[in-house]
Amino acid sequence: MRKLAGREAFPRQDFGIGAAISRGVLSASRPARQQRQGIHRPGAGPVDRYSLRATDLSCRLRQSQRLAASIPVELRCEEPGGAWEEETQTKQISRYGALLKCQHPVRAGEILLVVRLDTGRQAQARVARRQRKIGGVQEIGIEFLDRDNFWNMDWSSVV
Repeated sequence: MRKLAGREAFPRQDFGIGAAISRGVLSASRPARQQRQGIHRPGAGPVDRYSLRATDLSCRLRQSQRLAASIPVELRCEEPGGAWEEETQTKQISRYGALLKCQHPVRAGEILLVVRLDTGRQAQARVARRQRKIGGVQEIGIEFLDRDNFWNMDWSSVV
């Protein structure tokens, strides 16, 4: 043990990349918490530096950027005894998936067929997450299984 400002402190242990990411996110969010609680004084500087580090980290963890877009699609569930079809629109798209509304009950891991109504392109997608909003609207996040760049966009220009 080592002494730190009159207190005993345990030596920091490193548990690999997961621990490094956790430490980075926690240290980056600490100034923001302090600012919300009124502890931070404006103009001190570190909040901006840490906020930028946290934003940069979250962007690096995502597979690709998200883009707000309303594209008409049809969702199809083709499970025996539970088949359904629904027309909806995307809220956000990314190179590897989308966020959209869905009226039918779905579960994480379920496989759906996504059909673009404007082009007819089809792709299988896995429900990565689902969230029911207040008022009963359900949003689902999907990840394409068999199609790269389903939206046919130049993602290098999206910032």
